[in-house]
Amino acid sequence: MKYIGIALILVLILTLIGCKKSIKIIDNEPINPDRDRYSKFVVNPTVIYQEMESFGASSGWWSQYVGGWDDTREEIMEYLYSKDKGIGLTNYRFNIGAGSKNDNSIRDLWRRSESFEVSPSVYDFSKDENAVWAMRKAVELGVEEIVFFANSPPPRMTLSGSAVGDDEGKSNMNPKMYDEYAIYLLDIVEYFLNEGLPIKYLSPINEPQWDWGKNGSQEGCHFEPNEVVLVYEAVITEINRRGTNILLSGPESGEWGGRATEYIDAMLSSDIVKNHIKTIDVHSYWTNKGTKEQFKKYAETNLKEYSLVMSEWTEMVNGKDFGMDSALNLASEMLTDLEVLEVVSWQYWIAVSKYDYRDGLIYVDEPTHKYKDTKRLWALGNFSRFIETGAHRIDIDTESMILEGLEYIAFQNDNEVIIVVVNDTIFDYDYAVDFIESDYSSVEIHTTSEDYN
Repeated sequence: MKYIGIALILVLILTLIGCKKSIKIIDNEPINPDRDRYSKFVVNPTVIYQEMESFGASSGWWSQYVGGWDDTREEIMEYLYSKDKGIGLTNYRFNIGAGSKNDNSIRDLWRRSESFEVSPSVYDFSKDENAVWAMRKAVELGVEEIVFFANSPPPRMTLSGSAVGDDEGKSNMNPKMYDEYAIYLLDIVEYFLNEGLPIKYLSPINEPQWDWGKNGSQEGCHFEPNEVVLVYEAVITEINRRGTNILLSGPESGEWGGRATEYIDAMLSSDIVKNHIKTIDVHSYWTNKGTKEQFKKYAETNLKEYSLVMSEWTEMVNGKDFGMDSALNLASEMLTDLEVLEVVSWQYWIAVSKYDYRDGLIYVDEPTHKYKDTKRLWALGNFSRFIETGAHRIDIDTESMILEGLEYIAFQNDNEVIIVVVNDTIFDYDYAVDFIESDYSSVEIHTTSEDYN
């Protein structure tokens, strides 16, 4: 096969037809080895790595507004969660609001949130109805896995009386409230489980190492590692008491470096925690490839029984970008996390944004409810739309005249091989595919570039 393109994310989907050993160039068009720029991929489906669970994004903040926009909300949700019209995300992160709706210390109204709690053990589940609508719609469109996450306990359970944290960056949760916090979380989770929603994970703590509170930008709560353990033990004890079918995820550290291993080591020092959790969830902020490689070495020694999940990332750069620059950065980040860390789920930060920032996959204008998709959306879709739940990453290598700026990865569904190629160079490439121990009968090409979604 010959395919040429510059600055693109390319997906090749090859339908397998057997297990005979053969080498075949698509369309029988041989590569000219004298050509300056070509890449021949050698795929070995017999070498298998991690099994994929999901691709997703967070509903934090935006869903409580966009979920009420009767004129455009359906289209926005289809872009995100439909495989026919959009990118087919299969994971949905639902924010359990702590109740900062009237907290003026959070200057941005979008970053405040409602709480279902009216008083201890009393709830009004008609609250946060727009966010709940968006969650249910995502499931209707195909979401298979929901994560409920909390940025802070409700103010009545904090030392400062606020869900935005302690102004000195100290731990803000009242240690007398661990058990009550567990009851609060499980009451909410069980309500929606009983409605039939596919909630698989509960994350009771978010980015515990950050100070929070000082800038009043959002709900947040600092925890020291030993406090994280006490919270997790309290929630697991309540899960076991009730027999609730839910797993805890975490510790949701903000980066793979820094204090991430300190929090993980503390969690695994508890038999209660280490025997309950199945995944270690970390965010990819502020972390380069070298730091991720160091964490992977740590994981190979200390986390053999657990899968890794990348549960939050965005580029953290000011200014909107609709084009290929941020799309290529996102795709490269995903490739690193999938290959180096072998994560089984990759979850983006906010799916929809109104900000002058490289965050949302879709930008919206709040006054008019108009929206515009980004190349980031489709870059993520080059993974999420084609790599199915249960797909395995498989071995792929390349013979290339130019390696810098060309990244690639391969997965196998039941009878398909998916190759994702990121070309962040100024050069055109010819691509070819060879297989070890298998052959294929057809190929599809899906491209995200300046010209295509």
